[in-house]
Amino acid sequence: TAAGGAQRVRLLLNSAGDVELECHQLVDTPDRHPLLELPPPPAAPKALRIDTCRVSSADPRLRHKSTAREVYAEARRRCGVGQSGVDDVLMQNEAGEVTETSIYNVALLDEDGRWRTPAASCGLLAGTMRAELLERGVLYEGVVSVCEVHAALAAGRQLSVFNSVRGVALAVLVP
Repeated sequence: TAAGGAQRVRLLLNSAGDVELECHQLVDTPDRHPLLELPPPPAAPKALRIDTCRVSSADPRLRHKSTAREVYAEARRRCGVGQSGVDDVLMQNEAGEVTETSIYNVALLDEDGRWRTPAASCGLLAGTMRAELLERGVLYEGVVSVCEVHAALAAGRQLSVFNSVRGVALAVLVP
């Protein structure tokens, strides 16, 4: 953290080899940054709207962090993120399997009390926090269908979103 608080730092490298460094003040950051254990701390849940347009699990843009974010920006526009209380978009692939949100990885609490995160093969950015939580055994990887998310939430189970910058939060679905 800088004198002004926590910041997100982005290093950009173009094809000519030019480097650009950007720093952005973080507004809604967790009080602590060590990798957070699930379940998340009490906080207002993130309101997610499911995008009905499906992504291709074979799309290489989903697997790499880059400035080519059109697929995410379009999903956010379609779902009205930032309007009507929608915080983010829950994305799905061609098979109706959950992938990620536009800024978070996701995990669903199974009936046995274990957290399942969508498999990387579903088409998603396998974030650093996700990798650490998998390595620690806090999460396990598996397919999570959109129908399963609806059923789990209706049964009172939890959906969480997380990334290494913003931390962990519960999530709810909004129409």
